[in-house]
Amino acid sequence: MLLWSSLRLVPLDEHLMVLATEVASALPVKGADATCIATAKLEAVPLVTWDTEQETRGGLIMSTRSPIDLP
Repeated sequence: MLLWSSLRLVPLDEHLMVLATEVASALPVKGADATCIATAKLEAVPLVTWDTEQETRGGLIMSTRSPIDLP
């Protein structure tokens, strides 16, 4: 059993898939990267990622950062 009080699972439903498709068409990102960016955008939180492309390209439409930049 995992006990992570800050973990939230977001279902990949139709709304998120449409948003990920819009992100993929607006940015030069792969499908999986578009889904990660869209999930953070949907949840209205900054995207925290080790992936340089997600951070750079996602940063064009939302707040992104690397985990090493966190306090």
